[in-house]
Amino acid sequence: RKAMRACYGGNNGQSELEKARGAIYRQSVLCREELSAIQGDLQAAISQLHQEASSIAQYRLGASLAENSDTVRILNDGSLCNLVRRVTGDDTMVLASHLPVQVRSYEKFGANMAWHEDDVLYDPPQVEAVLTLENTSDCVTMWKEGEQ
Repeated sequence: RKAMRACYGGNNGQSELEKARGAIYRQSVLCREELSAIQGDLQAAISQLHQEASSIAQYRLGASLAENSDTVRILNDGSLCNLVRRVTGDDTMVLASHLPVQVRSYEKFGANMAWHEDDVLYDPPQVEAVLTLENTSDCVTMWKEGEQ
């Protein structure tokens, strides 16, 4: 499974995201051009994947994308950013510039991440977007509804 992680921050109010109790799942978000560009960056990043040492995930490989990559540009102003702004009701949501966009791979046998709660980095809290580009395994992403 190959996924990317991006964090967005802004001002929150009562929104679709809050009404959904903190988790929204979308099967398809990107247009074809965005998907193609991101897949190109992903292919280039594969050679940079390394074992992550300071993670709660086990046997996961990861790499950060360059700030000037097509993917970071797309996450800054493309379909995913527009979705985040729409579901939060916050047009000021921006990609967090001090946190790198990360590529993560769980292809090694036994690679996994234990159940956890993400750290809150901002006030108001950030929105974390996980974009799964390829899942050829039997692994799944699960979440627990937040409290209201």
